[in-house]
Amino acid sequence: MKPLIGLGVLCIFCLASVPTLAGEFVPPEKPDKPKLPAWDDRQGTRVPALRLWDQYSTYRNNHIERYVITQPPAAGVRAYGEFEPAKHLLLEWIPGYYDDLFVQMILPTYQTTTVVLFHDGTQDKNGIISRLQNAGVPSSAINNPDRFVFVNAPVDSIWTRDCGPIPAVDAAGKTLMIDFQYYWERVYDDGVPYYAGQSLGATVFRPSMKYEGGNFMANGKGLCMATEGAVWNNLPAEKKTTEKIFHDYLGCEKTVFLKPLAGEGTTHIDMFSKIMDETTVIVGEYDYQEDCANATILDENAALLENTTTVDGKPLRVLRIPMPDNSDGVWRTYTNSLLLNNVALVPVYANDRSHEAAALTVYRTALPGWSIVPIDSDDIIPDGGAMHCITMTTPAAAFDLVGQPSNLCGNTYTCSQSGCGTITAGGYCDGNAAIWCEGGAAQFYDCATPCNLVYGGYPCEQECGISGGNADCTTKFSCQCADECGSGDTGCDASATRSFTCAFDPVDQCWRKSYTDCNGGACSGGQCGGCISDCAGKECGPDGCAGLCGQCLPDEVCGSDQLCHQPPVDGGTPDSGSDAGKPDSGLTDAGILDATSSDSGSDTFDTSYPSDASADAGNVDAGKDDAGKADTGPDVGTKADGGPGTDRGPENEDRGGGGEDDAGGEETPSDENAAPGCSCATVETR
Repeated sequence: MKPLIGLGVLCIFCLASVPTLAGEFVPPEKPDKPKLPAWDDRQGTRVPALRLWDQYSTYRNNHIERYVITQPPAAGVRAYGEFEPAKHLLLEWIPGYYDDLFVQMILPTYQTTTVVLFHDGTQDKNGIISRLQNAGVPSSAINNPDRFVFVNAPVDSIWTRDCGPIPAVDAAGKTLMIDFQYYWERVYDDGVPYYAGQSLGATVFRPSMKYEGGNFMANGKGLCMATEGAVWNNLPAEKKTTEKIFHDYLGCEKTVFLKPLAGEGTTHIDMFSKIMDETTVIVGEYDYQEDCANATILDENAALLENTTTVDGKPLRVLRIPMPDNSDGVWRTYTNSLLLNNVALVPVYANDRSHEAAALTVYRTALPGWSIVPIDSDDIIPDGGAMHCITMTTPAAAFDLVGQPSNLCGNTYTCSQSGCGTITAGGYCDGNAAIWCEGGAAQFYDCATPCNLVYGGYPCEQECGISGGNADCTTKFSCQCADECGSGDTGCDASATRSFTCAFDPVDQCWRKSYTDCNGGACSGGQCGGCISDCAGKECGPDGCAGLCGQCLPDEVCGSDQLCHQPPVDGGTPDSGSDAGKPDSGLTDAGILDATSSDSGSDTFDTSYPSDASADAGNVDAGKDDAGKADTGPDVGTKADGGPGTDRGPENEDRGGGGEDDAGGEETPSDENAAPGCSCATVETR
């Protein structure tokens, strides 16, 4: 007996689908446009790949320039690693859907990249601009094409990673775009790579393969990774066909196929793993008591990668990252993150904080010197993804516009084989996936799907086997395990954020490590103890454990990036006004206060910022504010410069408590709060 449904991807949370319209159709207006999930939300039996009779094929034929299959690029192309420097951040933003999340992603990134926003008409564009302005993005930035580019294009959803172009770099070092086929009914999303190429000036190449970008990773040096879902979703094509397409279009010299999470609707690799640099990969780790099947799957994936080398023979470093509990049917994950120009935006969940500290520590370990920014993702994760799923980045290299590539198989949107190929009605097992032919189309079903994630009566938590000559879900899934430890063993995990004891699992009959989160503390010798200092990429400032990462030289200041900097100066602008009434707000005087006005009046002590940003270390003007600019009047006040001392001359510069003035006078050495010789006041910089 076959599994009760023939879905290639089991739809668990099926939302409204794109309306069925006759002939040429128009994108529905908001708020009628449905919010679509990350997975393919079609119900019923899969139909053959080549469909010539429905409205979606009609639309593609009428706009064939957006979908036509092309020859691959010339030899020498390589897939781009997401950790490499980026030029663009691509987003499809439908106002009203996850607005807070889009704002949280854009604010820390728009000043270092160009944000390309695909919007469905003028109304949506205006809605996006309004939300950016309300979040504090200045109009000067919104109107600057180096910061924001608006592309008017019809869209179905927000899942840019899956439907957008996958960037690659050619032999000349220029960027190309590779456009795989997206979900059949989402014809507008499927056309987004065309609009990206048109607006940014890039050549777009299209292989004949159904695929989503969330199921692709590369190390930038010829090693690529995906899950078996890339093969299952293109049946009856074989794995070697997928490998050849990856090689020809993306330059993958070596492709590793991992097992997807059982029951997770997308089958995407970004739901449990991420390449962090050329040789470092993080892989999720489930608690066996919470999800035995997927704990086993991820352990097997990690073991496979630990025995994998890069194209040039370097071993991979595999870091495990905890996976939150999925018993409520929500696939929370910390790997669905965005890496962008030394900033990592990591999804976190207010509904489950149990593993957050450990997960963020893994990121700090894998990405030393990067800024790790947690982003609340409770709202979006039930729809099957987080930041990675709704973004795409492009390399910092220039685009290569070589013109329209030659068509591969005529003026058509697919060259793929339809039907079942060599797959029989009896089928076969691929791991725990049953694969068979039914209704003229290849089908698959993952027997290991957790029982809480399927409809009543459907196979779950089982293994695929052959029964009566047919591939089917036959026996209860049992976690095949080896002892992880021995009785009485204790220790720490690789990130030193969790301790473990060794406990016997009566279900699997194995000894397993039972972890305890150190809640921000450090694990040593199997015991949770003190704080873990964090000084990676830092020269000064707090280490997070009541200590310091170092001290700056006397003529330097410690910035908010915890690096030592030369202090800013006024830039040659005369002092012509008063600092009073212009709070420093944690910024330096150089660009905010003294550039237009400074010290003709008194340096009124700021109660919210007790120093002039980079100036008053210990309430003393240490030569950081005025830096050579003349005072046109006396500094008055009991707290302006650390004490009641005044400048002994009409043009004396503050050079530090008790120091000399630039016009030859001496300042009364009565700055009672002075810290002689120290000018390392911590400042906020931009």
